[in-house]
Amino acid sequence: MSELENLIQNISAESHYRELALEKDKLQYILEKLRSNDIISKWKSDYEQCMNKNSSSSCRCKNAEESEKFRLQGNKCFQLKDDQSALYWYNRSICSAPSSSASTLLALALANRSAVLLKLQEFQKSLHDIENALKHGYPSDLKSKLDKRKSTCAAKLQHDSASPIQSSSLSKASLYQSDKLQIHYKKETGRFYKAAADINKGEVLIREAPYASVLNFKWHYLYCDYCYNEILTVTQCPSCSAGCYCSVTCRDKAWNLYHWMECHSFNILQQVDDSARLSLRIILSSSRSEVLGIQIVILYFKHSLLYYDHINEALSK
Repeated sequence: MSELENLIQNISAESHYRELALEKDKLQYILEKLRSNDIISKWKSDYEQCMNKNSSSSCRCKNAEESEKFRLQGNKCFQLKDDQSALYWYNRSICSAPSSSASTLLALALANRSAVLLKLQEFQKSLHDIENALKHGYPSDLKSKLDKRKSTCAAKLQHDSASPIQSSSLSKASLYQSDKLQIHYKKETGRFYKAAADINKGEVLIREAPYASVLNFKWHYLYCDYCYNEILTVTQCPSCSAGCYCSVTCRDKAWNLYHWMECHSFNILQQVDDSARLSLRIILSSSRSEVLGIQIVILYFKHSLLYYDHINEALSK
């Protein structure tokens, strides 16, 4: 059970809460208690420090110590020839690494990941990591290793260029409806499907993208947070360590849909279950956000429940 769930459970066990009859009053009581809670206040303070670019405190959204720890763990796995685990830890290191020009952590993690990719014969991806490592300030005294690796990748790619390249898109499933279904309408019941032909057991009739969805945190850094395809090389969010995607396309789509709000709030979102995070994404995906006023929604989630009363007021109208 998360800290937030524990807090709400303790509040709901109070005698005054149990005396309240209306759900609205119960909700208001919980929110008033949460506003004054030290844990909630700390979440709000941490978030404001992250968003305050002039703050002298270090932002926890990118973490140099964690990036280095994850990279060293990746090195151990690589030495043990556990390439998949090495990729996992290098991906985590890349997500956590500050992109500041004063830090070489991102460059080091990219360079180390390129070695695994070369071993896995992912030459184009390895070359891409090498170029990005050099771009982000890879140490000049180690550059000869990357130059050699870059030459190897280029030679392999040139050798393979004569072979036809097959590619497949594993993005979100396209819409599909079987011609064995027909849409009917009745005034009493509205629209409904009716079989137009015999349907075989296990036959796919409809396939569509979900209205909103979330990836369980245990699969973070293994699967794309937008299309949910398995990740070989993560494309990280430039602002936080939580956004991890299989491509720039997925990263940009996630940002436009929901990550613009979730970014910098990873520590807070970890304190709620998947259904609560899904509720947030449903709000962000719907016209309901316009009804509430999108700024209120932002303030509510970003500032630790401080504006719940405004949401209640909007909902009661």
